[in-house]
Amino acid sequence: MIDHAESATEKMLAELRRQLHAAAGRQIRRRHRRRISAVVVAALLLLAGSAFAAPRILFPEHDMGRSDIDRQMTTVVNDSWSECSAPGRCVQKHGSHGQVTMLPSMGVTFVLPDGSTVEVVGGAIGMMTSVSKSPWGGKVDPTAGGGTWTVELPGGTTRVVRWDTKTGSVVAINQDRNGSTTTTAFHSGDVVPLVPGSLDPTARTPEKAVTFDLPDGQPIYVFPSLNETFVVFLPHPPADAANPPSHAANPAPPSIMVTTHPADQARSFGLTVTPSGIVLPVTDRGGIWDVTLPGGTRREISWSAGDDFVVVTDTRSDGSQDDVEVPIGHELPLIPFR
Repeated sequence: MIDHAESATEKMLAELRRQLHAAAGRQIRRRHRRRISAVVVAALLLLAGSAFAAPRILFPEHDMGRSDIDRQMTTVVNDSWSECSAPGRCVQKHGSHGQVTMLPSMGVTFVLPDGSTVEVVGGAIGMMTSVSKSPWGGKVDPTAGGGTWTVELPGGTTRVVRWDTKTGSVVAINQDRNGSTTTTAFHSGDVVPLVPGSLDPTARTPEKAVTFDLPDGQPIYVFPSLNETFVVFLPHPPADAANPPSHAANPAPPSIMVTTHPADQARSFGLTVTPSGIVLPVTDRGGIWDVTLPGGTRREISWSAGDDFVVVTDTRSDGSQDDVEVPIGHELPLIPFR
C-alpha cells in the first residue's frame, strides 16, 4: 500500500517536472523568437492626455459610437467645397472647416463570399455599390437611429445585421427556417465573414489579416500566418469561389507595391520606397514595421511567420513600454484614435 502511494507520488512529481520543463521550454522559445525577430510589442494609447488600457483601444472590445467618431474631427484650412441645398443648387464655399475621415476600423467590416467588403461605420453602411452589385446584397433599411441589412444565407437562414447610430453597436441576428434565432455582437475593428464558412482558405481576404488604416483610410494588410504584407490592394480572390485555383499554382508575392502615397508620406508611415513602388517588407522569419507616432512615441508592429497574431509595441519617450497581441480578423488605426 505504501509502495503504491510512493509510486503515485513519484508519478505525480514526474508529471509536474515534465509540465514545468515544457513550460520553461515554451518560454525560452518565445523569448528566443522575440529576440531574433523582434516580436516584442506594446500598445499604449493616449487619448486627450489620459492613458487608456491598450487592448481595449487597439482592438476594442467595445463599440465606437457617434461621439467617439466626432472626437476624431480635424480642422482643414484654406479649403474649397460645395454646399448644395438641392440638385443643381450649390454654392461654392472657401475657408476652414471640421472634417472626420471615416475609417473602417471605427466600425465592423463584413467580408462577402467574393472577397469584397462592406463596412458598417458610425451608424451607416458603407460601400453601397458593393452591396447592390453583390448576389449577397440583400436589403438595406436605414433609419434615423441606425438601420438593418437583411441577407438570405444558404440553407434558408436569414441574417439581419442591425446597427445603432448613437452607440455604434452592431449585431447579427440569424433566424433559421424553424424560427430559432441566434444573436452575435460585433465590436469596432472586427473583420468577419458575412456568410460563415464561405471564404476560400487560400484567398487573401481581410479576415485572415491584421489590417492597419492609414490616416487617409488606405489599408495596410499583414498576414502573419502567411508571412505576407500588402499595401492598399489585395490580390483578387478566385473568380470561381467554389473551384479556386490552388495556392501553389498561384502564389502571392510577399508584398504588393503601389504608388498611392508620395514617397515622403510613405516614409513617414514607416513604409519602404523602392524604384517600383511602396512596400512593407518581410523576411523568412516574419517582419517588423516601425512608425513614429505624433508626440514621439515609437510604435513597432511585428510578427513571426506562421503566427495568427501581430504584436504591437509602443515605446514612450521615457523608455517605458506596453504591448498587446492583436489576432487576425481585426482592423486598427495606425495612428491611435483620440
